[in-house]
Amino acid sequence: HIWTEMVVDQAIIHNQEGVLGPAQQYEHPITVQLGGSNEILLAQAARICEQLGYDEINLNVGCPSPKVVNKKDLGLCFGARLMLDPPLVSRLIKAIRDAVSIPVTVKCRIGVDKNDSYEDFRGFVTTVMEAAGSRAHFVVHARTAWLKGLSAHENRMIPPLKYSLVHRLKAEFPELQISINGGINSWEEVEEQLSHVDGVMIGRQAYKNPWMLAEADSRLYAACSPATSRRQVIEQYAQYAERELDSEAEKGKDARSLVITAATMLKPIAGVLFAVRGERRFRKHLDNFIIQWRKDAKEAVGDPSDWTRWRPPIRSVVLEGLERHVSQRELDEPPPSRHLQKESKQLETQPNIVEAESVGVTFGQLYISKDEEQ
Repeated sequence: HIWTEMVVDQAIIHNQEGVLGPAQQYEHPITVQLGGSNEILLAQAARICEQLGYDEINLNVGCPSPKVVNKKDLGLCFGARLMLDPPLVSRLIKAIRDAVSIPVTVKCRIGVDKNDSYEDFRGFVTTVMEAAGSRAHFVVHARTAWLKGLSAHENRMIPPLKYSLVHRLKAEFPELQISINGGINSWEEVEEQLSHVDGVMIGRQAYKNPWMLAEADSRLYAACSPATSRRQVIEQYAQYAERELDSEAEKGKDARSLVITAATMLKPIAGVLFAVRGERRFRKHLDNFIIQWRKDAKEAVGDPSDWTRWRPPIRSVVLEGLERHVSQRELDEPPPSRHLQKESKQLETQPNIVEAESVGVTFGQLYISKDEEQ
């Protein structure tokens, strides 16, 4: 189950280029994270998302970025700032639910600034759950959002984790679907959290080490992974990246845009090699390739038909880097399957997996749920 990154409602409504395209067949089921604070605009954006083929809408009221929470006009604020106004969030959820036929969920923090007691957290959830429906689903980052003094990155690291508040909420409201997020970096930690809540969302670790996803099948389903090796995954991804860049060139993108797209798409490949011998040399290999590409792009003619004149083929560059710099043994090792040999931990129902934020470009979040319907 794929999640997009957070997309602002007006960007979708005004069809800003590159913000959100139609859901692709291989992405289903896929969730859109929406940002906004206006009932009419969010409802309109949600309808567009449903028409584009997305399967679920998530209202993000947990983003602590200063760009969205500290606007001079409070009416333009969204993200974590909205947690200070639970009735507004309730109205927003109702507006979205009334506009679409697909599920609507909420992503939040345990609190904002000094409003971070269990009573504050509980009050927010109980207010919003009335509008969210009988099977309301809250994905909770178990940190407080500090709206001033911290960057978005620091807000993901510095506020202390308080898993117990999320566990307590689930115990008090067992009918709610509660998923937990924040600082969960291993399968052992995932399994521990699943004994308290319905689902787990992994963020930074999923894009830092996306190869960990290859172990999900054996860990959770007692099944073999469809990924046979890191080499297989990287080769297929390199082919995908080339196709996407060719498509961008055919649309008339200029050379600078193509270089930016290429650099972004190449980044996850190095992540697949996390902790593999030769990873750093491979990263350097790609960096040198991109630097040279920037130089070539400056000399390229603006006509997209001339693009192939200077574009080095991504796939051959990637394969050359793998061959020259990376441990071949580790490249060809299959995903861990030791969990197939022992009795699997029995969950109430079979878990699902959700990867989030720009599939194929930026590995964002891995979501594991005990509910087959999510």
